[in-house]
Amino acid sequence: MDKKKEEFKKPNAFVYNLIAFFVRIYLWFKFRPEYKTDELKKIDGPAVILCSHTSNLDFLLLAVALLPVRPTYIMSNHFFVHPKIGKLLRPLHAIPKKMFCADVNAIRQIMRARKAGNVIVMFPEGRLSCCGHTLQLAEGTGQLLKKLGVDVYWVVENGLYKALPKWGKAGVRKGPASIEGGRLFAAEDLSSMTAEEIEIKIEDAIRHDDEKVFVGETYKCSKPALGVEGILYKCPVCGEEFKMKTDARTLHCEACGSIWELNEKYELSGQKFASINEWFDWEQDQIDLDKGLECDCLLATPGPDGINDRNAGKGHITINRETIHFSGECWGEPLEFTEKTGFIRSFPATVGDHFDIYSNRIMYNIIPQPDPSECIKWVQYLDKLNQ
Repeated sequence: MDKKKEEFKKPNAFVYNLIAFFVRIYLWFKFRPEYKTDELKKIDGPAVILCSHTSNLDFLLLAVALLPVRPTYIMSNHFFVHPKIGKLLRPLHAIPKKMFCADVNAIRQIMRARKAGNVIVMFPEGRLSCCGHTLQLAEGTGQLLKKLGVDVYWVVENGLYKALPKWGKAGVRKGPASIEGGRLFAAEDLSSMTAEEIEIKIEDAIRHDDEKVFVGETYKCSKPALGVEGILYKCPVCGEEFKMKTDARTLHCEACGSIWELNEKYELSGQKFASINEWFDWEQDQIDLDKGLECDCLLATPGPDGINDRNAGKGHITINRETIHFSGECWGEPLEFTEKTGFIRSFPATVGDHFDIYSNRIMYNIIPQPDPSECIKWVQYLDKLNQ
């Protein structure tokens, strides 16, 4: 076989630098970001960069901060089955990864990228945070780093959750942001450490909480509260669920009439809670793991063309302490699967729409019915179970 075909390519230099030129201007205009990344610019691959993950803007800020390094990103497979985003990723030679399930092909691609001397970017939490703070690491992170045996760097980005919260429906908000990082492990350090010791150091290095940075700073937005009901679904006054509604600046309960205001500084005024995270954590604490959850659902999955189809099927899904079970149909044929909660570990989700699960290495979007906003409760259930 031709060796050139075997070699894992770096991102296309022309495409990457062209995109980076416009991204740098965009980031300066929106955030005036502070870069504390001099050590990262000296990276000579092969190497791994571990980055916190609070916003879909993370990739952009990191890409500019690393210039002239052109890294190889490991990204969730759901980006590659998107009809538009998937096409943009091809010249960047990013590596698709099926999240929270064994993905031998992704590991093989990572090893090829290492052999080619690439700088590999991983987001070890494995999914985007709903509340802008650290999530648990994806299982196997320490073992993978030991296998790669290269220098490892850390990166934390601050402010980007507030700039583009996962739940937000009002677009990008203009405000401060920063990025910092440095070396975490030399290659020779990894061989003498256990996977658990490596993961403890990673957790310490990338620990972050956007609610506690840039406190009091304004993130300009005409509708700062719009969409927050996607994660704040339980009323702390009357206890009703999925009766919360938002307009531009307020969140209110349709059951009891209680009202909260969220301003451009992420200050929450109203009864019981003064922050989004306090409310979100209270909701998760209220979940009874012994009761489990169940709902009817629509099913989305990639079709023969590799593009995700939201009309693929439907069925019923349940979760309890031990298992997740789906029964229904897909592409007109019966479909049934059961997965262990301890194996799935976490649900990546699109707030107010669906959560993802892989079975037999196939990605399924579960869209709860009749109210898709229920998906966040499923995320919280599994998170609480596996904390």
